[in-house]
Amino acid sequence: MANPSSLPLQERKPRKNTIPRVAELIILFLLFSLLVYRLKPAHELPSVDMFVRTTDPVLEPPIITVNTVLSLLAVDYPANKLACYVSDDGCSSLTFYALVEAAKFAKLWVPFCKKFNITVRAPFRYFNGESLWSEDSSLDFRDEWKKIKGELRTLTLISHC
Repeated sequence: MANPSSLPLQERKPRKNTIPRVAELIILFLLFSLLVYRLKPAHELPSVDMFVRTTDPVLEPPIITVNTVLSLLAVDYPANKLACYVSDDGCSSLTFYALVEAAKFAKLWVPFCKKFNITVRAPFRYFNGESLWSEDSSLDFRDEWKKIKGELRTLTLISHC
């Protein structure tokens, strides 16, 4: 039998932990306020910076870089909230010239994508197959489609030099 006068196996001592408790409540309040803030201005989109890196125009043809940049610029996102940066570590004049021509092409491609709700935003993939318009397509769409495809051929020739 156990001796009734023995010491208890455990003992509970209440202690005041007001500082950690206050810190936890402040963190909880901040998390809730962040959640409320995110739910309240839901229509505002954050600014996005996109970086495209390229090094060697032989291993990474400029046509791939151009296609990537054009598809990023054609994303359905507010233009004032989107920035695209290209880093060419190889300092290739071919890549530079291809990107200058891509900037000119983007002035046609981006409005075309937005106007006709094009889902495939990479132009070389979009025009890769057969004709994408049917007989019930509008005349306006067909004309712009042919114009864009002609400009893309010019850009392709420049990028493959």
